[in-house]
Amino acid sequence: MEQSRKDAELHLDLLLKDYEQAREADRQDGAAMTTIMGAALASCLAVLGFLTGYQGQLIGDSSIYWVIILAPVALLLPTGYATMMGANKAVCSYYLRVLESQIGNEMNKLCGGVELSYSRDLNFPVFSSTYFEVVRSAPKSGKGIARLFAFFVVLVFAGANICLLKIAYSALLQVNNGIIANLYFVLYMTVVISMGTLAYQTGVNGRSFFEQTIKDVNKRYGAGFESKCSQYEIYKAQLKHAKGNMVSRKDTLKLFPKADDLTKILVDAIGAILAGMALYINSGLVVDGIQFAHISLAILFFEGFVYQTRYILNDILGAAEERGQKSVDIRGRIVQEEDVFLAARHLFFRIVIILGAIGLAYKLGLVIIYVISLSYLVAITALYEGCRFLLRRSRDGSLLQHLCTIAMFPLVSLGMVLRLWVSFTVYYTVLKVDLYSGVIWRLLVAVVTTFDWKIIKVFIDVPVVLTYLLLWGALFGIVTVSLTWVVEALYEVDGCGVASISADWRVPGKLHVLASLRLLFWVFGVRVMRNRQPGDRLIENGLSPQQALAELITDKSNCNTFSVPSWLRRYLRMVVTPWTWGSVIGMVLSVEIASEACAVEMSRWVWGLVFIVSLPLVLCVEDLLMIKPKIRAILVIALILLPPIVISLLLCVLYFSAWIVVSEHGTLSGYFVVSFLLMFYGGPMSFMYLRKTYAETRNVLVNTVAFISNIDRQFALAVTNAVMKPKNSETKQR
Repeated sequence: MEQSRKDAELHLDLLLKDYEQAREADRQDGAAMTTIMGAALASCLAVLGFLTGYQGQLIGDSSIYWVIILAPVALLLPTGYATMMGANKAVCSYYLRVLESQIGNEMNKLCGGVELSYSRDLNFPVFSSTYFEVVRSAPKSGKGIARLFAFFVVLVFAGANICLLKIAYSALLQVNNGIIANLYFVLYMTVVISMGTLAYQTGVNGRSFFEQTIKDVNKRYGAGFESKCSQYEIYKAQLKHAKGNMVSRKDTLKLFPKADDLTKILVDAIGAILAGMALYINSGLVVDGIQFAHISLAILFFEGFVYQTRYILNDILGAAEERGQKSVDIRGRIVQEEDVFLAARHLFFRIVIILGAIGLAYKLGLVIIYVISLSYLVAITALYEGCRFLLRRSRDGSLLQHLCTIAMFPLVSLGMVLRLWVSFTVYYTVLKVDLYSGVIWRLLVAVVTTFDWKIIKVFIDVPVVLTYLLLWGALFGIVTVSLTWVVEALYEVDGCGVASISADWRVPGKLHVLASLRLLFWVFGVRVMRNRQPGDRLIENGLSPQQALAELITDKSNCNTFSVPSWLRRYLRMVVTPWTWGSVIGMVLSVEIASEACAVEMSRWVWGLVFIVSLPLVLCVEDLLMIKPKIRAILVIALILLPPIVISLLLCVLYFSAWIVVSEHGTLSGYFVVSFLLMFYGGPMSFMYLRKTYAETRNVLVNTVAFISNIDRQFALAVTNAVMKPKNSETKQR
């Protein structure tokens, strides 16, 4: 008993010493951060006041030029350092609260409970000072003036950064053609967004940030300070960890709920680039630096904030269903009541910011596009969620269930259509070109007054480009999402029979996901059952489509699926799958879009030839990726590139045969580049999902960044393995 009390006293003493040190460090960090932020803001205001007199003047050759260029960076450096200190302070705050709670527990063991009393009705536990600070001054949970002050500080620093960036951007535009200025703008905004993300994680999602920090600390402790492994083995382990799937179960509560979908900004870029090419070739209009910045900000805000808000709503409405999925651990979705509560708060504040951005859109002349895009997004979200609601409520095998399942495929593609429409239209609006209203009237005026063919051609060709582009986007969305659903559904599969696989499907609102899997395996004569059948053997979930097919057909000699006559039956079935005909028609549209955007005239027979050649190519690529188990990654890429390469060679032959003619203002090189990129991106590129597991399709963006950051180590590891392999073999022989 006495020894136990001594151990408790020793434990309490250690906790108190650790608490004292952590408390002191927290006070020092807080004071240092306040000093840095105050000095940075004072310097910024002084610089702004100094530079006000230079507004509108030619400063490119003056000595003040470099002061203007470096002023935003001078503000960003202390702000970034203060942000990192704020992250450390947030972690320290949670650590202090844990220490205070543990100290209170130890004192309760020794003293029977220790409480402080302010009055008869107000009692509180000892060591509660950190909780007092959090309740009153934390940005997230602070009350009254504290939260308003935190919001005011954010606005002040955001406004200061915007003012300095605008002045520096204008100065850079005076001495170059805009390339350096735009690069400066992109890099600066990248750093600002990174800082904002960190501030958001620590200020709003502080608990999740602290929990992830604990996990990282435990990994470091687990590795140990001294390791018996060689440095080579350590590097291998680090690279393996870098490739790992970094999915959190609370991705919904992050700034970017679906970070992987940020890669779809490439779709926005396609719309803006094609709009720019069409305007330049048909009318000679180009954007300047300021217009480029406005277009970039509009697209980034829509894709990175507005559209990402939709995913929060989707996750909230589907939280109850997520519990029934086996993939809940890797999907990064919310499933608990408190997470839904927090997500709903995030959704509310995001909606407030989105509505408040209408004023900024009005300032930039984009208010009509912004309001229309918001209305469109609300409409497609309502249709999508309404269809899922009907799926949940419909009877199994009913006509309503089949209709809703089919309707999910075009509905999910409308997001790509919206992205392309926004980026294309924003480009025209920023350049003060009216794309929609008054087209016929303006055309008549141009004919009667000026007979300017350039003006006429803008209003004839551009809507055609946009129409084809939107159709291409719809097909691209169907192909990509439907194949993503295939690998998602395969994660739920747990049994297989003679020519069937089964999944314990518990999510009636996502039957369209199961329908995609059924379509794929129907091609190969395999049935997909919603419930496990008697006699089915267990198989590992999370297989790729190709791996699942290989599991099913272990004895190819006794299975006629791969017999010689069966290929025709497979190909005929492939044609009706949405990803096959979507890819083929998408390749045809890619050629037509490039023709319209680059002012290249094609014979209508080119359409038919591209379709005839691309159809068997797409079918062969899909078939080989499914039935051939041993294909290296480099050969997979070569197969996916094969259709656009062959079609590009065909276009070259047709050009020399005079079936393709470049107009006076057209560009042949642009035609080939645009058509190839669109064919690759909107064609069979998505067929790579046939060789991917569901886990490999998650956090693609994070893993890509990890790969790029470790590309030197990847190269060194490959060289080391290649060089040392013979020596290792000789050693084994000896």
